Amino acid sequence: LEGPIPEWIGSKFLKLVNLHLATNSLNGSLPSTLSGLKSLKSLDLGSNHIVGHLSSSLQHCKDLEFLSIPTSELSGPIPEWLGRLTKLRVLELFTNHLSGTIPASLAGASALESIALDDNDLSGPIPTALGNLPNLAAFYVASNRLEGPLPNSFSRLNSLMYLDVSYNRGFGGSLPTFLDRLWLLESVAFENCDLTGPIPPSLGSLNLLVELFVDNNRLSGTIPAALGNLPALNKLYLNRNQLGGSIPGELCKLSYIYNLNLARNQLTGTVPACLPKLPRITLLDISHNNLTGPLPPNPRPSSLHFSYSGNCLDSAPDQDCPANATSPAAAPSSAAPSATPSSAPSATPSSAPSSAPSSAPASTLASAPSSTPSPSPSSAPSPAPASALSPAPASSPASLPGPAPLSTSAPARSAPASKSAPVSTSTPASTSAPASTSAPASTSAPASTSAPASTSAHASPSASLSIAPSSTPTANAVQQQQQQQGTPPSPNKAASRGEEKIEVIQAAMAACIATMLLVLLW
Repeated sequence: LEGPIPEWIGSKFLKLVNLHLATNSLNGSLPSTLSGLKSLKSLDLGSNHIVGHLSSSLQHCKDLEFLSIPTSELSGPIPEWLGRLTKLRVLELFTNHLSGTIPASLAGASALESIALDDNDLSGPIPTALGNLPNLAAFYVASNRLEGPLPNSFSRLNSLMYLDVSYNRGFGGSLPTFLDRLWLLESVAFENCDLTGPIPPSLGSLNLLVELFVDNNRLSGTIPAALGNLPALNKLYLNRNQLGGSIPGELCKLSYIYNLNLARNQLTGTVPACLPKLPRITLLDISHNNLTGPLPPNPRPSSLHFSYSGNCLDSAPDQDCPANATSPAAAPSSAAPSATPSSAPSATPSSAPSSAPSSAPASTLASAPSSTPSPSPSSAPSPAPASALSPAPASSPASLPGPAPLSTSAPARSAPASKSAPVSTSTPASTSAPASTSAPASTSAPASTSAPASTSAHASPSASLSIAPSSTPTANAVQQQQQQQGTPPSPNKAASRGEEKIEVIQAAMAACIATMLLVLLW
């Protein structure tokens, strides 16, 4: 379908309950006659070319429960009247050109379960009043210009499952210390938020946490051993910070971990030999730290993407080990991924967000199969020599999109290629993107309203209402949503090695022929 939405829709279908026109080529602004749709419960106009402000005619649709106009060209501020829609459960306006601040009046829509505003141009602080939404399960605001910190009132959001604030470079501050009170959290994304300070050990009490993206910040201190107590964790992105100390052996208890990215920090000591042996791990990146001692072998070169360059490890080829070597903490990248979303959510997470990562170092990467999850957008380290690249199977992808993220994010989230939505802990995590970050879940309005097949990519916060994450990442999308793949050997090096092999074979053949001639002559 193309062209504008006709004005007569609001005057001829007065009892219309569901209006789903997503993924077309509709243009123009929202007609003012929508105010006549008094029975409207679900409106989905995503992935079109709708322009202008969010029409005030919708404020008369008092029964509206599902409002989704993502990936369009809406502009202007988020209207105050949205807070008067007391039955509204899902608000998806990600990937538009909305500006201004998030209105505190939005807290008046007390039934809200999912808010996805990622990938816009919103600024200012997150309103404290949003902490009064008792049913809020997903909050995606990645890839904006929001300022921190996250309000303390969010500690009261006991239903929150997906939280993605990635790629808000002015956020600053430290990681909230109250996150451990939100015991339903499944996905948390704070990548590229200019955070400082330590990682709170209390995060280790979030038993349902599946994704944690805090990459591309300035976090310091050590990696809390308590993170090894997260039984459902699939993805942990701590790369590109200023973390020191040793890698805690408690991380070897993460039996469901798929992606573990600790690259570009200031970690010291030895690498726990148990890390590459984790049963489900497909991405292990410890590159560009100050690690020493033996290099643990890669037990599954065909499925484990193991990057270790930029350290001083024994038996590791092409390691540059100057005296007093220090791995500088990389400055966080400021590029935000295209929002989705999600990390899921990208309902959250999401996910976020999708900037292309730089090539991962070929020197230390064990090739990963094509099913290997994508890293968060910002995690890719700078290229390194190809000499230590483990042989890759023919099915290995040539490159990966990185919570790197998460990415991480973004950021995308893939962000990032965006982060993907949280995955089941019983199967390998699939990253679309990001942390995010996977095929979007079908988004539906409440069962009574014949939910549409949604264009959103955010994760589902509840059984009764599916909400898919932003494709950023914010996903979150959590969700342009963040593994680093090694680059193949350069053609010149490959050709050189091939020529050497040919010369050796030719010499051997010549020797054989000479021997045969001598035997015949004898």
